[in-house]
Amino acid sequence: MKHFILLICIIIYSLLSITPLRAQWAIGGNDLSADGILGSSLAADPWDVSIVTKGLNRMKISSTGNIGIGDFSLTDPTRKLEIANTTNTISLYLANDFNNNGYKYGMYNTVNGLGTGARWGVYNSITIDPESAAISYGIQNIVGTAGTATRYGIHNSST
Repeated sequence: MKHFILLICIIIYSLLSITPLRAQWAIGGNDLSADGILGSSLAADPWDVSIVTKGLNRMKISSTGNIGIGDFSLTDPTRKLEIANTTNTISLYLANDFNNNGYKYGMYNTVNGLGTGARWGVYNSITIDPESAAISYGIQNIVGTAGTATRYGIHNSST
């Protein structure tokens, strides 16, 4: 019996030595010599990748390639980038500090494509409680007055 168990151990050790084990992602970072893979590498795998902190789902990359930031523990994000915000904080904040010459954009959209249908660079939909006295903005622009350059809160040009 002891010889049989020893033989099984030798076989298992041999198999593990011959077949390289997949590298694990280290908590403190990884030293990669090529592109690494986080998540599933098989095309048939239907699994999402979730990032969890303090026991709460914070971000999900769905198996279809959509990215959700916020709590997507019960659903999948349905757009390429979706932010689910249930607090009274800002969902997306772009802080840009430019100290060089040239154009500066806080957000720049290019909307192209052939065919029919509407196109929006920025689309806002606001639903507010009828009892609320809060001010609502689809887009709010605050434009400083320093310098001599032309300023636009919203600038549209047609070609």
